[in-house]
Amino acid sequence: MKHNLKIIAAIIIIAMSLVILSCSKHSESVMSSESKRYVPNLPESDFNGYKFRAVTRENPPGTCTFNVEEENGDVINDAIYKRNRYIEDKFNVVFEEITLDSNGPLQEMFRNSVLSDSDDFDICLQINVEAYTLAVEGFALSADKLPYVDITQPWYLHDVNEAISVGNKNFIVYGDDCLSQYESLLILCFNKQMVSDLDLETPYDFVNSGSWTYDNFFNMCRAAAYDLNGDGKMTDEDRYGAVSYFDHIISNFWVCAGVQTVIKDSEGMLVLNMRGNEKLFSVLANARQNILGGSKILFDAYVDEADTVVSRTGSRRDIPTQLFENNLSLFYSTNLHMASGMRAMETDFGIVPFPKENERQGRYYTRAYGGWPQMVPSNASNPERTSIILEALAAESKNTTLNEFKEKVLTTKVARDDESSDMLDIIFNSVVMELGDFMWRETRDTLINEVYGDGNFVSAIEENYEIFVRLLDTVNDSVKKSD
Repeated sequence: MKHNLKIIAAIIIIAMSLVILSCSKHSESVMSSESKRYVPNLPESDFNGYKFRAVTRENPPGTCTFNVEEENGDVINDAIYKRNRYIEDKFNVVFEEITLDSNGPLQEMFRNSVLSDSDDFDICLQINVEAYTLAVEGFALSADKLPYVDITQPWYLHDVNEAISVGNKNFIVYGDDCLSQYESLLILCFNKQMVSDLDLETPYDFVNSGSWTYDNFFNMCRAAAYDLNGDGKMTDEDRYGAVSYFDHIISNFWVCAGVQTVIKDSEGMLVLNMRGNEKLFSVLANARQNILGGSKILFDAYVDEADTVVSRTGSRRDIPTQLFENNLSLFYSTNLHMASGMRAMETDFGIVPFPKENERQGRYYTRAYGGWPQMVPSNASNPERTSIILEALAAESKNTTLNEFKEKVLTTKVARDDESSDMLDIIFNSVVMELGDFMWRETRDTLINEVYGDGNFVSAIEENYEIFVRLLDTVNDSVKKSD
């Protein structure tokens, strides 16, 4: 019996060893149980001081910086500095950042460089829509052409990358090195003092009980909306249930209900999912009825006139921030980047994910709307080297910059309590992207305009259906030609 037990134990040990070996290529390694440091499965490489060139936009919105030359005390800046020096030392490369003054020149430069077969750069950070367009047109390498980029690893946003793939290929990839993607996450800020003053149930309790739904959100908005100056009309001097602007709130109602206006067929090609989409119609009709069908609860900076509030930045997008800071709204639908800039607000506020459609919905969805992914030109001279550096950047970002980004959010006015920390975990773990919202303004804006218009979503979709289909066909045809 003892002999048999020894044999069984030996078999178990061998089997476990084989499992570990078989998983090592496609699973993260951890240096120690104490540090929980993620280590990518990359070959030892010495690139002999190679200058790894990244082209970026000068002064981009949010955290889109690829390289910094020195530490300055800012936690994100210093984390990028330490990450980059670590990778430079490990692979004997030197990071060089080249900046252009706006988005247009970035895209033009990328196209021209590939068309002329020039070796001008190794990667380029492009804003999401332009990155996607360049990629599916064949100007950038897809992930499967970058041998050491493994998007199954935990330092990539799996749900997002799956959503934006075409033909089962990932033409752009979001990893933890793309902090701008996290900054684009749409959240709801709420005024904690107003919740107390109006004797309302806190949104934290709704979220924790699974009952943070559109109905409860709208009920709270109606309770807060009030004509403060008593002039019989709602202006920017009055109090609202929510403030925002059209593309920071209306799209949320279908995306955060789990509705996709663009889906995939069995071959991974794009298919329009708007005709006969009853859930889409229902969600938008409900939003329209609540926003327009009764008391005015929403101030939309692109729909409503701001007569007394003057934008600090010259952009109407700044007005909702100011109204919320001035305690003129219970909720503010915005992204993490905008929320991080609310330094003038003295009243405490919390953050929660956007609500669910109803309690039957099994999870919360957090809408991702932007980001500046790293693009590799299709004429790259050494995709293997580039992929090693990109994989190292993504993995090391999970160890350093992403943690510092989360910590900075938690130690600013965006989240100053334990509940907000818990909410941030839910937000970061529920990220989704919807191609019909993310990629094409034609599809997105048709739906948004109809919310503020006649509400005839079926007719609006039919009127534009062929246009929408052609947009998808252009992408599908480009992907097929790239095979």
